[in-house]
Amino acid sequence: MNILIRGLNKLKFDIPDWVPKIGGKEFGIKIKEIPRLAEGGDIIGSGHAIVGEAGPELLSLPTGARVTPLAAAGGITVNIYDPHLFNTRDADKLGDMIANRVRQKTGLKI
Repeated sequence: MNILIRGLNKLKFDIPDWVPKIGGKEFGIKIKEIPRLAEGGDIIGSGHAIVGEAGPELLSLPTGARVTPLAAAGGITVNIYDPHLFNTRDADKLGDMIANRVRQKTGLKI
């Protein structure tokens, strides 16, 4: 939905100067994007959220569900600057390094 909203927000048009009262102005659409629950909270009613650890996915939440941002739950942020993988072995090694770090920090078995 946010992709659609961003596309609509790009639509703009100029009114020619010769049009009385509104001439010379630019008009467009400005719709707020749908928040992705980054602040967390309790789900009062059932609902949906966009998630995306494997591409965009729609998550259906039951009434009373709890949403906790990973940062608030002791999550891990990975910043990769100037990524250059030379072959699949490099990609595998990087993935193993990240998985090991997640295991160390969280105790998760991944």
